[in-house]
Amino acid sequence: MIHCKNLFKSYKTSEFEEIILNNINLEIKDGSSVSISGKSGSGKSTLFHIMSGLEKFTSGDVLIDGKNVKNLNDKDMSAFRKDHIGYIYQFHHLLYEFSVIENVMMPLHIKGMNKDLAYEASIEILKRVALEKRLDFNINKLSGGERQRVAIARALVGSPKYIFADEPTGNLDKKNALNVFSIMKELVVENNSTFLLATHDSEISNKMTHKYLLENGEMKAI
Repeated sequence: MIHCKNLFKSYKTSEFEEIILNNINLEIKDGSSVSISGKSGSGKSTLFHIMSGLEKFTSGDVLIDGKNVKNLNDKDMSAFRKDHIGYIYQFHHLLYEFSVIENVMMPLHIKGMNKDLAYEASIEILKRVALEKRLDFNINKLSGGERQRVAIARALVGSPKYIFADEPTGNLDKKNALNVFSIMKELVVENNSTFLLATHDSEISNKMTHKYLLENGEMKAI
């Protein structure tokens, strides 16, 4: 479970303070699917970065599986993230110097998995996203939709408990966006992962179990 208690985040300069998240209280139960909507710049990415331990916050508490994030040092947080968190970005962040299969194998290598087992697991997940014929392709040879499916495979290959998807369909046309979301949702459900999605797309947001709007630094259920 993820629990945010009075989560506050601001950026200060000598002249002013910009409040990004204003005392957010949010409880996300294991196995749930949660969408967070809001305009660009509303703080969705910041919230995801904080909940996944990628960014510090000003005050409050964030508990993941009972662990208070602010009490974990960088090494411990990195170890937790490696074993329990998968992250899908809007701009996929794939490694262009590696092939499709090598990109997907990367998190398993980091976990220390045997190379042959990592290869087999990566092939299986790439089959699920219909990219088994692209294993040795360079990333720059893929379409936008294919690149995002590689990013999904990379995030889900280790069956992490928590999946953070930050505008994963934001750069795709409607048809590809719905296709990518359907694949992602199906795999998340199979793994019984907790699924957190930031999106502008109301049609996709409505397919999630719990929906929230982040506006003016404050969160409300919708």
